[in-house]
Amino acid sequence: MTRDPALAAKTQQLGMSTRQLVWRLGQFISCAALTHGRSGDAGLSKNMLENAAMVGEALGAVPPPLFPPAADAVQGARAALDYVLRTVPEALATAVDTLGSDHRIVLNCSLRLGLLELIAALGPGELQAAEQAVREAARSLGLPESFQQRLSGVVERIGMSDAAKHITETYREAYSWLGREPIRTPQVRLDALESTAPAVFLAQGRPKTSALRAADGAADTRLLSWTLGTELATAAISRVSPDRRQRGDELFRELGETGAQLSITLPPLPAIVGNYGHDTSQAINYLVFGEGTTIAEQLERRHGADRGALFEAGAKLRVWMILYDPNGPEPASHPLATIEPLVASLLRTRVPSRIWGPLLAMEVARPSLADFDALCHNVRQEVLSYLGTRR
Repeated sequence: MTRDPALAAKTQQLGMSTRQLVWRLGQFISCAALTHGRSGDAGLSKNMLENAAMVGEALGAVPPPLFPPAADAVQGARAALDYVLRTVPEALATAVDTLGSDHRIVLNCSLRLGLLELIAALGPGELQAAEQAVREAARSLGLPESFQQRLSGVVERIGMSDAAKHITETYREAYSWLGREPIRTPQVRLDALESTAPAVFLAQGRPKTSALRAADGAADTRLLSWTLGTELATAAISRVSPDRRQRGDELFRELGETGAQLSITLPPLPAIVGNYGHDTSQAINYLVFGEGTTIAEQLERRHGADRGALFEAGAKLRVWMILYDPNGPEPASHPLATIEPLVASLLRTRVPSRIWGPLLAMEVARPSLADFDALCHNVRQEVLSYLGTRR
C-alpha cells in the first residue's frame, strides 16, 4: 500500500497499517479541535495535537497549527469545523495521497466522526449530511455493517452524556477493521462518458453555461449545480485515460465559469501519476469523498441544501455509470457501483422519485450496458427538463 520502504518497516514494527495510522491521525486532530473550540483549554488541546503530530510525523503528514482561541463557544465551534473540514484536508491532501488510493477517505471519515456533536449544533440537516458522508466513506473502505449500526447509535445519542463514549467505541471498531486489506478499484467504462452530454453543452465538451438561466436572466443555480456534478465527473474521470486527458483538462477549465456563476472556486483535479488503479481511485475520491464534499458544502451554504445534493447526485450518477458491469460480482465489488449512495443524494434533491425511480430496478434486473446507458441518459434528461421548468 505504501510507497515508502522506511514507513512500511515502521508500520510493520508497530503492528499497524498506514490506514490505521491515518485513522488515528484524524481522530487525534478532531479531538484536539473539538476541545480547543469548546473550552479553549490550550493545555489539553495542545497535548492532543502533539499526539496527532507524532502520528503525522511517522506518515509525513504533520497537521497544521490550531486556530486562535475564539471569543465564545459559537465562534469556537465554527472555527473548529473550519479547521477540521477545510484547513486540515487541504494541508494534508498531498502527503496522505502518497500513502494509498483510499487514505484520503480514511482521513475525512475519521475527521467527521469526531465532530458529529459539533455539526449537530448547526441543525438536523447538517448532521444528516455529515452522517451520510461518514456512511459512504465507511462503505468505500469496506467497513462492516456493524459499523453502520454503531454509527446510527452514535447519532441517536448526540446531546446525551454518553455520546462521546459511543464515538470512541466507533473509532475503535473501525480501527480494527482498517488493518485488513482494502477493496480494489475496478476497471471503469470510459465509453460511458460518451454521447450523454445534455443539450446545453456545445461541441468539444465546452459547457454553454449561459443557457442555464431562468426567465429573469439570473443563473439557474439548480441546473448549474446538477450540470457541474455530471460534467466535473466527466472531466475528472476522462483524465485517467491518456487519450482523453487533454479533453478532460479543457472541460475542467471551462467548468471554472460554471463555478464562478455559482460563486465557488473548483479545487484542482488530482495529479495524474500514470498508474491506472491509483488515478481512477483518486478521481472517484475527489468527486465523492474529498473535494466533491467541499463543493457540495459550499453550494449548500450559498444556495440551499438541494443545490449541494444536486451536485452530489450528478457526480454519483456519472460514477455509477462508469462502474456498472452487468456481469460483475454479487455484491458489487465497489460500493459506488451500487445504487444506495446515489439514492441518498437524490432523496435530498427534491426531484420527484417518478423521474429517477426506474434506476432502483437496475441492480435486480442487471440490464445490458446499452439498456443501462439508455435509461441513465433518459433520467439525466428528465432531471434537466424538470429543473428547467421549476421556478
